[in-house]
Amino acid sequence: MTDSIIKRAAGKITDAISSCFKRFPATVSFVLALTCLLCYYVAVEGEFPDQRLFLITIYYLSVGTILTLTLHLWSEEVKSKIRKIFIQSVAHIALLADSITLYFVTAEKYSIEIGIAHGAAIFSLWLTLFFLSFFKEKDDIPSWNFAIRSFKSFIIANILGGVMCSGISLLVVSLNRLFGIEIPYESYRYVSIFCNLLLVIMLFIGFLPQGEAKHDNRPLPGNILTFALRYLFLPLTAGYMAVLYIYGAKILVTWELPTGWVSWLVTLLMLGCLIVEFCIYPVRKAKAGKWDEKIARWLPILILPLLLLMTVGIIRRFCDYGITINRLYIITFNIWCYMVCVVLFVTRAKRISWIPISFAAVFLITSVFPVNYTSITRNILHSDIEKAFTQNGQNTLPLTKEQYEQWCAATPDKEVAAATEKMEYMETNFGRGSISDLIKENVNIDYAITGFWHSQDEDRFFYGRVLPGTSIKVPEGYGEFIGVDKYIGNINVETGSDIIPIPISEIIEESSSDTLEIAVQQINKLAEDEKNGKYEMQPIIARSDTKQHCIIITAIGIKKSPGGEITINTIEGYLFKKQP
Repeated sequence: MTDSIIKRAAGKITDAISSCFKRFPATVSFVLALTCLLCYYVAVEGEFPDQRLFLITIYYLSVGTILTLTLHLWSEEVKSKIRKIFIQSVAHIALLADSITLYFVTAEKYSIEIGIAHGAAIFSLWLTLFFLSFFKEKDDIPSWNFAIRSFKSFIIANILGGVMCSGISLLVVSLNRLFGIEIPYESYRYVSIFCNLLLVIMLFIGFLPQGEAKHDNRPLPGNILTFALRYLFLPLTAGYMAVLYIYGAKILVTWELPTGWVSWLVTLLMLGCLIVEFCIYPVRKAKAGKWDEKIARWLPILILPLLLLMTVGIIRRFCDYGITINRLYIITFNIWCYMVCVVLFVTRAKRISWIPISFAAVFLITSVFPVNYTSITRNILHSDIEKAFTQNGQNTLPLTKEQYEQWCAATPDKEVAAATEKMEYMETNFGRGSISDLIKENVNIDYAITGFWHSQDEDRFFYGRVLPGTSIKVPEGYGEFIGVDKYIGNINVETGSDIIPIPISEIIEESSSDTLEIAVQQINKLAEDEKNGKYEMQPIIARSDTKQHCIIITAIGIKKSPGGEITINTIEGYLFKKQP
């Protein structure tokens, strides 16, 4: 019995691998080329002559693997050889041209734009793997069955690859332990490449359904899936829905705006709704139960009012903090959710494959064209920063360090903070070159003004940091020191106090009753320097009441109320201990 099971399993694995060469020759060629390239990279110990060329080649071979697999699955449904050859040739030429373009594009400010666009394209390519071959079907059962079987094949292939990799690696280790044979560490990398890449992909594509099995139109919900639907996904979705409806009632009673966190809860609720719709689809086709039909149609309508919470939360984020790439995608996702809920109700959820297809289409439209969400965000932020400079007397751009500091001193803090946050966002996401026409290279926006602003109650927030390269002397009499990077929380100092006490136990995990004493005068000097346009913080030195500890503060976060009350939030620096 056991022997027959093993023989059948070995036969299926052998048949799967051999069918790869017959059914997917182009895909196998790309996988073999990718395997050889990675093995060569290991052999030269990562010293590839051109690292950029190596990465682009990895990209070309990886995407080419997915592309050839998708196109071949699609071509199995097409009778015209001319159409097959034409489409496949155009697709491969486009991929090659894209790879060559990527190799020569070096502009940093376009890197995130290119990355998102390619992410959207690869995501859409993966989706077509499960839907493109079934565009002629009358319902979504064949594509659903194919997707489930492909997912199972992927899991089985990875398990087999992991087992083979672990087994061979253990065998190699045993050669060293038992016979003293020295095995180069590169051998384990070769084993990993062959087992976890080559073998896994070969098994995966070899296990893919073909012929009549590929277009199996029998509803096969499965007991495990039905159990998960009824006792996991539905109760969890109902729980999220109940919490959000209660929260919606609360904000109506208190007449307040929803927080930004609600967007994540609504997103998870929508994800739960889609999982339920996909899981219940084969159940409905197999049994056509009355309650299953009601759930499929009315669940999206129950979620529809909750999407309004997400909309209001997103609009609030736009109003409070302005435009970003993420917020544009989130508001688009919110609008897409409205559309999905309405269409599912109107069509009684008769088809579901259009849901991931429409998501991919929206993602592509907003990402791959020359005018996309990334370029829109970059252009709007650039225009806002330029407008902030020119409206306050700085008509000659880019600004020098002196002109920038003058502008900071002459402009209201709220406007300075808003412009600074936008410049930091531009520099982080698009590179320094995206604002090179606004400020000179020597203008250090990270340390000139790093995140102070005014809130509605006029509390003042300040974050100061010592510039890199600043010389710091070790305090006399102190030896051992510990690096400090600590979020302390709130340590309040009453108005009129001259000392800010910070217990040592708040900074390091040490049971000490010692307390650091920071002079309020030093903090006031930071705020005064900031007010006068001097933003380069000097190290703050403070000793404990027993003189056993001394701290040199290189970065500090402070809140100062209109009445003068000071709150310390974060501290970075070096804590010294007294020498015995």
